[in-house]
Amino acid sequence: MNAHLSAEEFQHERNSFSALLFGYFIVTLILYLPPWIGLLPPLERALQHIRGFTIGKTLYCILPLSVWIYSRFARSPWNVVFLYLLLEGGKHILRLIPNLRDVFSPFGIMVLPIVVLSAVCLYMVYKMSIKIRRLAELQKESDNRDEEPSDLKDPLLLRGAMALWILFSYFAMAVDLRQNTLELFQLPIHEVHAKGKYIQDLSASPDGKLLAVGTQWSLSIWDVGQQRRIWYSKDMGATRVRFSLDGRYLAAYGGEGSLEREEGVVNVLEVDGFRKLPPIQWPQEVSLPQGEKAKRRVHSAAFRPDGNSLLIAWDYTRGPLFCMEVDPRTGYVLHTQTLDVRKLVSLDVDDCLPLESAYFSPDASHMLLLDWATLRMEDERFLWFDTRTWESKELRTKEYEALTVMNDEDRATADFRLSLENNRLCFFASTRGKYGEDWHFVLLGLDPETQKENMLLTAPEGGWIDFSLSPDGKRAAFVGPNEIRKKLGEKAGLTLVRIADLGTGESRLIPLKFDSEWPGIYVQRVVWLTNDTLAIGLTSSMGFFIASADQAKL
Repeated sequence: MNAHLSAEEFQHERNSFSALLFGYFIVTLILYLPPWIGLLPPLERALQHIRGFTIGKTLYCILPLSVWIYSRFARSPWNVVFLYLLLEGGKHILRLIPNLRDVFSPFGIMVLPIVVLSAVCLYMVYKMSIKIRRLAELQKESDNRDEEPSDLKDPLLLRGAMALWILFSYFAMAVDLRQNTLELFQLPIHEVHAKGKYIQDLSASPDGKLLAVGTQWSLSIWDVGQQRRIWYSKDMGATRVRFSLDGRYLAAYGGEGSLEREEGVVNVLEVDGFRKLPPIQWPQEVSLPQGEKAKRRVHSAAFRPDGNSLLIAWDYTRGPLFCMEVDPRTGYVLHTQTLDVRKLVSLDVDDCLPLESAYFSPDASHMLLLDWATLRMEDERFLWFDTRTWESKELRTKEYEALTVMNDEDRATADFRLSLENNRLCFFASTRGKYGEDWHFVLLGLDPETQKENMLLTAPEGGWIDFSLSPDGKRAAFVGPNEIRKKLGEKAGLTLVRIADLGTGESRLIPLKFDSEWPGIYVQRVVWLTNDTLAIGLTSSMGFFIASADQAKL
């Protein structure tokens, strides 16, 4: 190189390179650290969920800052920094190749920020590599001109330590620095039961010994200890199943019997002997608009604590909401409460109360009714009924909005859980930051007495699909699309279930392997059997498996 630079000009070039490297550090922070964008590439996200590399990811994210500091104060940092840029360039190329393909998929908008930022990073790496080669040549030329040894460099120990730090930071994400790394391939593989059944709902008996499994066309009972089916009916479809609190009865509703195809049917079983009890005596008189067909729909059902009566909330799509109290042994109606929903809530565009708009608490002492006109508005309204007196009170959210999910009829519904302890409402919710930041997803608790909102847990990026409260009400289990990863090995799938302590807000991930011949299987249902055992329902007609909630300590 023939150009000669003064010491001031050389320092100016070096400062320019440092500024570019520091800017690269800021861009990588945006790319890697949620909640700014929070979209990690699949492999890194899987490692994050599986290994819990919070410390490792932090080290990796501050690596550019470490290299920047080294380049500022080392006399001749060029070789070490060039090694770093070479690794970064290769990383961004490997990141871009799969994401560029995904840009043209239906969900391309999801990966577009990653593609743009990765391209920006790759361009900055290219510019820095040109600058650093020029600086290395200029320094060599300056050393020769000043008759100094051209091989005068930083101590070998310093260069070696920096190179090792760079390599260590790359591998830090894949290592849990807090404890021994969990070997996923050594996890026990859980047997999947009821294969080929598209499971709609799971319900555990109070003692956790029985599991009711409902599908659109069948109902089965499984022995949890022996993990085998002990009763089955192909003529008793159920999209919702619920045991009585004393364990004597099981209500199955919401499905279509495969023979009669009767809509809105509610079947009651006596658990001892699994005897089907007499059918419900539905009222025959109903007032409907002229020309309308009566289509009975069941929103919710729950037993009183003594098991002697069953409450059923149902309607005829365009009529009032009926809340019947039924003797489960005879099917006779003990009491009927008619609620004019048009006076209570604003309906949707079809003037039809969406399915599962009413929710009974586990002990049937209260019922929650949603006002669909206020959902996803700033001040949402729910009606909280005492089912003994049918007196109601309004509940409203202030800071959060209830999220809606898609039920089996492709209709948007909210997804609530009513805990037995103090009838606390728990549901998925969201809020936007005060200054218009991205949406923040949480599990929200709402106290019906004080109407106080309590953010129980922050959701991971992407939210959850389903959650379940433990029998003692102290913990919750969550499954969601971002907790699901690739198939591990031949005929084995992997899912991660998040277990959260509702008192402290702390959570951990439990990796669970199950036998599967299909990649891409994920969880859609989770239910507690006991305070330390879970039943996990899979999509794509894959059935369910039973696992311990404490088998892995993360």
